Amino acid sequence: MSKQVPFTLHVKIFPQWGSGKGNRFSMWRDMQKISGLVYNGLTESSINIAQPGGGQSSTSGNQENSGIGWMINGCAVKPQIGQNPAQLMITGFALSNSSNAQPHPEKQFIHTNSTVTGPGSSPWQNNPTMIVNNEILTLKNTIEAAIVTALPANVQYEIFRLEYSGIVYGDKGYHFPIA
Repeated sequence: MSKQVPFTLHVKIFPQWGSGKGNRFSMWRDMQKISGLVYNGLTESSINIAQPGGGQSSTSGNQENSGIGWMINGCAVKPQIGQNPAQLMITGFALSNSSNAQPHPEKQFIHTNSTVTGPGSSPWQNNPTMIVNNEILTLKNTIEAAIVTALPANVQYEIFRLEYSGIVYGDKGYHFPIA
């Protein structure tokens, strides 16, 4: 039996700055183009992206396609703010065939003169289980493969943060598992 596991993906992007007065506007356009390409490139059957996913303006087309006609599905983008890099964010669901398992290992508690076993109340003390690590590794590899084929070769990106089933990997979370 398969299930849909929620995830939120943050991808660090490196938009190109323009020259002259309109450099900030061209940076926004470049971020919108990247987000539209990534959103449309994630067509993997094991990933179900939330729709419409935020509207981004398409820079392709002619002047007859003005207004709403220029909007394409895309993901949320934000410029660099302080120490946080420019990012795009995608929310969706990953298909998982594993049973519902708790993400952290069992822990023994001694409470009111009895011994109880259950999930730890402080998840920062234990790493996630191998089931969750294998699922996150599969999801990350699937997303990276889709992004590589969707983006032109000169566009740089990096998976910055991935929240999967309530567990954060990447920035301010666990390290990504290695195959």
